[in-house]
Amino acid sequence: MGSSIYLRGGAMNIYGKLFIKQKYSNFYHRYAFLKYFPSSRGAKFRSLYLNSKNEYFNVICEGFNIKFSHYPYQDSIPVCGYLKEFDIRRGDVVVDGGAYQGVFALVASKMVGDEGKVIAFEPDSGNYKKLVENITLNDVKNIIPLNKGLWYEDSILKFNNANNETSSFIFDDVDTARDVPVVSLDNELKRLNINNLDFLKLDVEGVELEVVEGSNSVLNENNVKVAIASYHIVNGQRTFVQLEKALLNRGYSTKTDFPEHLTTYASK
Repeated sequence: MGSSIYLRGGAMNIYGKLFIKQKYSNFYHRYAFLKYFPSSRGAKFRSLYLNSKNEYFNVICEGFNIKFSHYPYQDSIPVCGYLKEFDIRRGDVVVDGGAYQGVFALVASKMVGDEGKVIAFEPDSGNYKKLVENITLNDVKNIIPLNKGLWYEDSILKFNNANNETSSFIFDDVDTARDVPVVSLDNELKRLNINNLDFLKLDVEGVELEVVEGSNSVLNENNVKVAIASYHIVNGQRTFVQLEKALLNRGYSTKTDFPEHLTTYASK
């Protein structure tokens, strides 16, 4: 790698302020990462380092070298969780709902190869901008980025544009909220002339059930491998409880696991 500066699991960081800010977070995430993916089991994320001009971060993941304009290590745990039960294969069609800045989408794009496709939905305008930056940085052609949210129908909703991983829809009057387009997955795939889906990843801040409702056709007509973040609390209950029921009603076997980033897995 020449003059690249290695940051093994974030243990070294020449950006002092960034290192101090994330020191505890990185320690915690590295502990969880090694707990679920010790080296003997083949870790998904193997190393992280800056290029020599400090222009971007590199991640070695699944044997692929991926570039990021932001510090991505904290996103490695959710990505490992989404890939814990099911593999993404070459040629697959993958949907990334709640793509944030593109860590999962870029990993998936490498795994599906030129024959496959990744459709990345991100309603937050700031996150979407960074998603597109990371796609451009990697010269990726098989990701379709969409500045839209997923919902049970096509509509316009109020959205908290927080420009971070906590951005979410708002159902009260809030001055800072903005209108964003939302779509059902069934409708958007039809518009894209995509008839099949192999892998569905969601992290949609508590509207998991609504997104599943808007995915009836694609779930019924395909054996989709599902990995949905289900740690959110709605009406005093973790969303995995109702989510498992909704998927079971659609003929899917379900399992909720990976407590560090609680995820519901399903397939027929």
